[in-house]
Amino acid sequence: MKNLLIIPILAILFFTACEDDENTSIDAQNYYQDYELEYRANIDKTIARAYFKNKNQSGSIIPLKDEGQVVVNNTPLTRDSESLAIYYTAFDGFVDTCYYEYTDKNGNIYANEFYLSQVNEIGFPQDTIGPFDMTTDYDIEWEGAPISRNETVLLQIGYEGNSIVNKKLEEGGATSIRLESQDLQEVGKREAQIVISRIKEQRLGESNEAGGRMQLIYSSGLKPVIIE
Repeated sequence: MKNLLIIPILAILFFTACEDDENTSIDAQNYYQDYELEYRANIDKTIARAYFKNKNQSGSIIPLKDEGQVVVNNTPLTRDSESLAIYYTAFDGFVDTCYYEYTDKNGNIYANEFYLSQVNEIGFPQDTIGPFDMTTDYDIEWEGAPISRNETVLLQIGYEGNSIVNKKLEEGGATSIRLESQDLQEVGKREAQIVISRIKEQRLGESNEAGGRMQLIYSSGLKPVIIE
């Protein structure tokens, strides 16, 4: 995997195409604000990210131009040189309250406050998970509360250079997620990595005409696993 503080577990490069051309022609009101605030338990860090998309949530990711910037808890987010349009910073430990302040290229300021404690904790019941037999289905139970309303649990398994298998669950009250043999066969027989995350989405209180959202994420972080 690449720099895991920069690359979001939720995406792992599953982005729409990134437009890195001159965006001065795009009106400041057309930058959709897409935020993530993630606690990654295995490294005990809180990671703040921001993406900007053309016009709406499904638009292409575009870098900020001119004087646009994002600051979280008085720390400016850094633009990643590889992805070109991911802005990020990391804080040690669990940082509950995070204050995002976005200044667009016209000097307009949009401020939003988020609380990471609003998403429930989640993790694997033990430090070591697996090994998995490729011919067997598994119900992966997690440590933490059942899924509540407006939450999503995401299980991902794979390795760098290959497609990542994503298993998403939004069923209220669920306490486990099914990993099927065909999923394991898609990854292949090898040492892979697995992660489970809980996500809660919120709309922004302050935004431009294009709007925006925040995804609060509690993640186990990547764990090694053997597929046999």
